[in-house]
Amino acid sequence: MNLTDGIVIGLVQAAALIPGISRSGSTIAFGIFRRLERETAARFSFLLSIPAIAGAAVLKAADMTQIPAGDLIVMGAGFLSAAGAGFFALKLLFMVINRTGLTPFAYYCWGAGAATLIVRGILP
Repeated sequence: MNLTDGIVIGLVQAAALIPGISRSGSTIAFGIFRRLERETAARFSFLLSIPAIAGAAVLKAADMTQIPAGDLIVMGAGFLSAAGAGFFALKLLFMVINRTGLTPFAYYCWGAGAATLIVRGILP
């Protein structure tokens, strides 16, 4: 991986501001297009999410003062549950990427997208 890879993948991440564009999917795909190993592209994609998540947390930190103290325990439990589930989901994703690549996920996305367009009445 080099500086150009990082810049290109970072710009692709910015394109995910467009509704319907998957940040992780687009950054992993472009990492693979840049000839990175699948696992390297996936790891970089998730490392690249840290500044975005941290920025969102900073922007929403002021809202934490309006949460009743009793709700903080429930929210903390939800945070820990989400962190644990996310950790295992990432492990599963890396395992699938190493074994099969992103082809099965691409077919799933195409099918889900086509089904959505049909249900919404855009396709005949």
